[in-house]
Amino acid sequence: MTWALILAFARKNWQAILAAVLIAAVGKDWPRAARAVNGGTHGLEERARLTKIAARALGVSL
Repeated sequence: MTWALILAFARKNWQAILAAVLIAAVGKDWPRAARAVNGGTHGLEERARLTKIAARALGVSL
């Protein structure tokens, strides 16, 4: 989790930061967040999906 947050802050990507924090908080699969932060395969799609999950959990409408 720590590396995912460090990479997210280094890239200043609020979506990735939010997704990484939420996934860690709810105990989900944090390596997926790390892949999204790193821009791995389908990185943009993964960021969008994780952001939607984070928004739903926080009660925010996108």
